[in-house]
Amino acid sequence: MYIAQFPTQTSSEKIKNTGVRIAYKIAWTSDLNMFADPTNLSSGLARCLGQLGAGQTIINIVRSKNPVLVNIVSDVVRESLRQVPD
Repeated sequence: MYIAQFPTQTSSEKIKNTGVRIAYKIAWTSDLNMFADPTNLSSGLARCLGQLGAGQTIINIVRSKNPVLVNIVSDVVRESLRQVPD
């Protein structure tokens, strides 16, 4: 496991050799390119990295063909979604 707040603080080889990559919002272009290039993110998903909100992440698994955009819903929101008004 390797954790870095800023991808540019590590080498692209470390990113390439990581089997599961989880990315939250990446605002700086240099960090975005450092993460997107070795993970083969499409230009659309790469743009999404700069716009992810709270509870959103992109997961890239080496064995998987495509990265996945994940929305994590808090328990409070999940419970309110279950309640259906009469």
